Amino acid sequence: MTTRSSDPQRAARWRRPARSATLSLLLVLAATAGLGPASVAAPAPKHTDKSGNPLEVAAAKLFVDAFGAGACSGNVQRSVVLWVFEDDKVPVPASAARQLHAELAKRMLAARPNCVDLLDTAVLSGALSRSGALTNNGGNVIAALSEAGQNVDVVVFPQLYNQGGKTHLAMRAVERASGKTLAQTGQIDVPETFLGQDAADQAISLDAAIQDAARTLAGSASEFRGLRPLGIFFEDSGAQPPAGRYLLDRLQTALVREGTNFITGVDIKLRSINIRPVAKPDGTVDAAALEPQADLSAYDLSGRYWIRSNAVDLRLLMRRGDGTAVVWHGRIRTTDFDSHELRPSNPAAAQRPQPNGAFAFQVTSPKGTAPIYRVGDELTLHLRVGRDSSVYCFYVDSKGGVATVLPNPFNAGDPTRNHFAAKVLHNFPDPARDGFQLEFGGERLGEEMVACFATSRDVRAELPAALFPEKFGLIPFLTLEQLRSLFANLKDVAIAQASVTVTVAPKAGE
Repeated sequence: MTTRSSDPQRAARWRRPARSATLSLLLVLAATAGLGPASVAAPAPKHTDKSGNPLEVAAAKLFVDAFGAGACSGNVQRSVVLWVFEDDKVPVPASAARQLHAELAKRMLAARPNCVDLLDTAVLSGALSRSGALTNNGGNVIAALSEAGQNVDVVVFPQLYNQGGKTHLAMRAVERASGKTLAQTGQIDVPETFLGQDAADQAISLDAAIQDAARTLAGSASEFRGLRPLGIFFEDSGAQPPAGRYLLDRLQTALVREGTNFITGVDIKLRSINIRPVAKPDGTVDAAALEPQADLSAYDLSGRYWIRSNAVDLRLLMRRGDGTAVVWHGRIRTTDFDSHELRPSNPAAAQRPQPNGAFAFQVTSPKGTAPIYRVGDELTLHLRVGRDSSVYCFYVDSKGGVATVLPNPFNAGDPTRNHFAAKVLHNFPDPARDGFQLEFGGERLGEEMVACFATSRDVRAELPAALFPEKFGLIPFLTLEQLRSLFANLKDVAIAQASVTVTVAPKAGE
């Protein structure tokens, strides 16, 4: 990423020969070398699961870590809800994920202390949908529960992910009032009953998969007239490695071919994402305005894939603006991808996402939260916070290096520059106000990120001074994981986080 000043004087000051204002490696952050993820010291579990069921053991430890061994000593009743899996982000069939959720809820009910009430997820999610709270808060479950007045103390978010070719489960307990993580489990092996037969036994060739998927999706999509490709992503991340982009290119070509009918005159049109949020007269903007708006004349195409042993588990979804949806699920031999890399080059891009936080906070681009840009393109971000906040944004380059972009040296003299009003549309950078643009250079291709943290008060003085250097530059020894830990450990402050994952591709024709 290159910073390019729009002020002639600033441009002269920041320009360097050849690589102009490219983020440098000059700064030293030795003080952060020892910083690591926050750890929770777990007291001895109060509950002992005699059956040895791994789900129940993990649930019991989660309760102890979140509330302490003497959780019920104060005679205070606490309410907990186990949230649902996101069907399109799990490496198992949706039906299997629902069965696993039911089993997990059963085990949590058995493991809970007497002073903990486990609430009905279906009732709560239905209430949030009916009230519009989820939409109003950009899909942030914690913020939506607060807005809807739901009396929940802790939300447990379950997550399924692949590692080493196997599927695992992790749980994170988040306090609704503060949005902070109280406890999280380690890696839990998912029982085989929820995984089905070995992936390699069902794998087919890439050509056969593309043909079958296109035929199934196009044949099942009623009134198929247009296609808007959103991306094919690695696991539950926003990363689109070369294999994902290759799959998307081949699939959209096959779908257009399958859907086109020269006899009836049906001609499938390709659409693109173009987010142009419009502010109301009072300056506020709806949360939904920062999401790709529904297109009733086209289907959105998205997909995710997981690497399981020597096969790739691919799930595809085509959804129209009225809710009509068709899905395809299949497995492809990894050897068929040849030189197309399956995994993200940036280790930070593959990290499992975190719950959003205590209040609504959205960061997106004109192309969405997981766009593809080419070398030479400029990046502009749209930001919206649910409450007046201080916002801190960090650029994570394709090698995992971190640089601070908000606040930054161009606006160091304005202590209020990173203070944003609630529910108002903010663009960053705004050349007229910030004096620079963010341009993708050709030094690094791959996945890059902008990770942002919104806080209910200014916390700059409580963070390491080296996070806010006098010049643009990568901060050695600092990782995204450590950065998240720094913010998570702040006291007496409500925090929300959001990010945009950008895939940087070569210029067209290169």
